[in-house]
Amino acid sequence: MRAGSCLAMLCLAWGALAGSGYYVEECNVAGPVRLVHESQLLEESPGRAFRPDSVTLCLVTDDGDTLVYSDTAGMAESGLGSISTLVDWLPRQRLWVIWRMEWDFSDWLLVSGRDGRTWRAIGRPVASPNGTRLLCAYSDPETAHMNSGLEIWRVGEDGIVQEFLAIEDLRAPTGARWLSDSLIAYEMMLPRGAASDDRRVRGELRLTSRGAWETSEETVSPSSVTSPVDYGDGPGLVLEYREAEEQLLEHPGCGASRPGPDTLCLVTAAGDTLLFWDRDPIDPPGFECLHWLVDWFPEQGFWAVRQVGPEWLTVMLISCSTGTTSPLISRPVLSPGGTRLLCAYRDLMAGFTDNGVEILRIEGDTVAVEFSDITCVWGPSSARWSGDSLVLLDLVFSGWSNHMLNPWSVPGRIELCENGRWVLTREAGVDR
Repeated sequence: MRAGSCLAMLCLAWGALAGSGYYVEECNVAGPVRLVHESQLLEESPGRAFRPDSVTLCLVTDDGDTLVYSDTAGMAESGLGSISTLVDWLPRQRLWVIWRMEWDFSDWLLVSGRDGRTWRAIGRPVASPNGTRLLCAYSDPETAHMNSGLEIWRVGEDGIVQEFLAIEDLRAPTGARWLSDSLIAYEMMLPRGAASDDRRVRGELRLTSRGAWETSEETVSPSSVTSPVDYGDGPGLVLEYREAEEQLLEHPGCGASRPGPDTLCLVTAAGDTLLFWDRDPIDPPGFECLHWLVDWFPEQGFWAVRQVGPEWLTVMLISCSTGTTSPLISRPVLSPGGTRLLCAYRDLMAGFTDNGVEILRIEGDTVAVEFSDITCVWGPSSARWSGDSLVLLDLVFSGWSNHMLNPWSVPGRIELCENGRWVLTREAGVDR
């Protein structure tokens, strides 16, 4: 029996197990990837991948060797423990993908199903259309605990070979995807306060006739953010919020400005000025509190300001008329009729932020909560309006048990009944 390779760990950002609880989904920015429960992968590989107990993962190679990945205790207490989760099997490449996580560390291990050789990647791999290459991308510009960048592997008969690696210091890749077997599209964004004023560039990675990957980039102006509801605070989303603010600040009727890089000002209809300082000492010394204007609803008369600390976040809904503030669990999305707001946020592991869904009715300068479930054991995903009286979503369950993280989801709906109450239901017959 041969022990599985345990490679040097890289530090995860603050949000890995603290604020977000689904960090891998947001920071792995190469796509698309499939989310599959580990138990399904084990069922699909009888005798080749199994768990003899809840804290041990075993993989059997074509050569007959057994690779053992043992979870170690004390993860939450000391940060020295670790867990290993099988997150994918790539049959054409004959590679297992293992996410190995510690309290402040994380690795993606690509393990050969033929002989057990192991490679460390910067993110979860996505195969090219013909399966001959793998694309990995990861984004962590805020803390730089993990490598942000792009990586390409070539798949051969004897294993995989790294063809391209670009680690970024300030920029953050997002939306990396295969356009063909020799062409990759991506975008790069800069954190606010960086030396350059260019917030975003659009790039391509192209495989030349010489067998080398060449990069070409062009600066693009920020576009409006139209994502329905935010489900976490991964770095990719943080950069989108900054981009959304830039659009709003340029609008003459918004009443928002930044006299300095660390100060956000909102002027109400009554002429009062609301100030938000990015470095308010509301946490222990050395910790910052950042603010972004993420939305403006001119017809309803509200601003939405996102406030982020090291291990928490909140959204403030602010009346443009009076400056009255209402706390929200996430960035709000208007119903088609413009009379209600939908908020959804997922934080299944740490519980530092409210996890769940809220629906609020707009009443003049304030809002009234019509539906709130923020103590649920599931987390929302893809929550969206389907008319003014129906919200569709997926209910994500962490599958966390005995140091194992195996997320799975079922479809759900929140519907407004004739008695004026919102009722949550989930698809019948889907259980774990």
